Amino acid sequence: MVILQCFKVGKITKKIRAFRTKSKIELTQSQIKKQNVYIKKHMSSIYSLGLNIVIFSIVILLVMSGYVFRALIVEKVYGGPLFLILGMLLLLAVIYAYFTQKIMIESQKVKKQYLNENPENSLKLFIYPDELIMQYKDMSKRTSCLMIIIGILSFSIGILN
Repeated sequence: MVILQCFKVGKITKKIRAFRTKSKIELTQSQIKKQNVYIKKHMSSIYSLGLNIVIFSIVILLVMSGYVFRALIVEKVYGGPLFLILGMLLLLAVIYAYFTQKIMIESQKVKKQYLNENPENSLKLFIYPDELIMQYKDMSKRTSCLMIIIGILSFSIGILN
């Protein structure tokens, strides 16, 4: 589900880019309406993608907590390498869900702030200046690093089993 949403957001982003390059001339009323439709589709896809990521993180959290509690209660393992790695994965899944939500909220704040500072931008959410794009990249770096750490820990669990 998350992967399908990523592809959907990617396709809509390509359409937006193509429309943006075509519409750098003058905007007509029909182009503005078409742009608003694209923006609504894109934002709904981003929201559903964020929701899917949070649901995916919660599922990972529940599975990992089940493994950790099973290791604690049933197998009486209190500190082996597998238990520590599972605990770290559990913690990282929680942090990943938190950062995903924080990035969604922060990106909306950045967009709102940009629109308040630049009301003359006729394309509104459609064309971003370089400084806005850099802010988005900075916000998503933390989540990317956490995903790499989760991948490494998952690989090490596979090796230990």
